[in-house]
Amino acid sequence: LCDPYLQCERGYRRSFAGHLDMDHVEIRYFGQNNLRSGIELVNLGDAGFNVSVTNSVMNRGYFTAIDVHATNGCLIHGNTIFRSHLPTLRVASGDGNVVSENLAIVSIFWHTHRGAIQGKGLAKEKLNAMIGAFHDSGTRSMIHRNIAAGNE
Repeated sequence: LCDPYLQCERGYRRSFAGHLDMDHVEIRYFGQNNLRSGIELVNLGDAGFNVSVTNSVMNRGYFTAIDVHATNGCLIHGNTIFRSHLPTLRVASGDGNVVSENLAIVSIFWHTHRGAIQGKGLAKEKLNAMIGAFHDSGTRSMIHRNIAAGNE
C-alpha cells in the first residue's frame, strides 16, 4: 500500500517514487572528498526518465560533480561545472542517458588540490590515468556537444 505521497511500505524497507526537474540552480562547494559526488543519480532504474538536471551551475567541488549509476534515461543538459575532480560528469552504468551541451571548466585530479605536485610536475600515477572530463560506461548513452576547458 502507498500513501498519497507515493511512499510505499514493504516490510522494513521504504521506497520512494518521484520526479526531479532541477533547472537554473547554483550549487557551491559540492561533494565530499573522495566519497560523494555533488549530485548522485543512483539505482533509479527506469525512474531516471523522470529526472533532468538542466541549465544549472556547480561551482568549486570536492569530488565529481554529477555521477549516474544504474539509472536509465536521465537528461543532463546545458550545465556549467567549475572546478571539480575528474571525471567531472560520469555515467558509470545505465541505459539511454543523455549528456549534452555541458561545459566543464578546470577539472583536477583526485587526491590533489591543484593537480600537479609542487616542483615535480605530474606524478606517474596521474600520467597513467588520464581521465576525461566526461566519462561514459553506460549503454546507448548519448554524449554530445560537451566542452571541457582548462583541464589538467
